[in-house]
Amino acid sequence: MLPKISDNLKKRIISAGMLAPVVLIIIWLGEAWFSTMIAFVAVIMSFEWYGIISSGSDKKISDEEKRKWITYGILYVGIFSSSLLFLRNIDGGFGVVSLILLIIWATDIAAYFAGSIIKGPKIYPKISPNKTWAGLIGGMVAAGFVGAFASVFVHSVDLFVMVFLCSFLAVVSQAGDFFESWIKRKFGVKDSGTIIPGHGGLMDRLDGFVCVSPVFALIAILNGSSFF
Repeated sequence: MLPKISDNLKKRIISAGMLAPVVLIIIWLGEAWFSTMIAFVAVIMSFEWYGIISSGSDKKISDEEKRKWITYGILYVGIFSSSLLFLRNIDGGFGVVSLILLIIWATDIAAYFAGSIIKGPKIYPKISPNKTWAGLIGGMVAAGFVGAFASVFVHSVDLFVMVFLCSFLAVVSQAGDFFESWIKRKFGVKDSGTIIPGHGGLMDRLDGFVCVSPVFALIAILNGSSFF
């Protein structure tokens, strides 16, 4: 039996349906357009991070600790942004960035439905009360299917390796989700922002990308700055 679709989920689906084609077109248009989009995203995420840290005033967090976390935010946004820019500019960059999008979208969608239908034990309810082991496994399976599909185009990577890689990146994506949830709980914030209906802020939507992009960039570097 399929889970009931909430109003919030409907907003998420509509927002994703409107934003996804725009993002894919910008990726396809090339370096200048993509760099502009990433710069715009980085600025918004930086403001959102600062907003989260500033909200910690209610928790009596010292100014020194806030400065420390702001520095972490610069690294958080900077590594993510530079990794995506690097990946878009390597050989086959459009395919690489598109693959990352597909992995994370497939992971998020499958994790939601697997967790809602199967339910079962939570992974770490103190940090993210809705995340279940069933959801994680469902996300990994979906990402594995994305890897199997991608292997048709990535002739330099074995099918099994591609499936394993994408399944592993699904775990990395979920780890990014947990990390941001932990940050928000630490500073007493529900969402990083309100820019995307149903999703909250950009950080809420891009938490998986923040972790997956540097890992994928490292893999590409080890592969000679090429992947496809």
